[in-house]
Amino acid sequence: MSGIAKGLEKYHADKNEWPSAGATAVAIALKLEAAKIDPWGKPYRYFFSNDGYAIQSAGPDGVFAEGHKSGRDDQWYSRSLLSSD
Repeated sequence: MSGIAKGLEKYHADKNEWPSAGATAVAIALKLEAAKIDPWGKPYRYFFSNDGYAIQSAGPDGVFAEGHKSGRDDQWYSRSLLSSD
């Protein structure tokens, strides 16, 4: 996920916007096929806001946590782009 994150941050820095949120759209925008499917064969989920992003993988059980539940094996990578100064 860290490689995908670097690609997203470069995309945002270059274009001052995020790609469309779907896994296929992100993979095409980043020219990175690995941005589409997680290691367990499920599409990643992407969430974007004005100040950051999150990437969600369903994890080994292949079931995404929904709503405010954190899921017992979901994998997350997120980052705020707001500076801390």
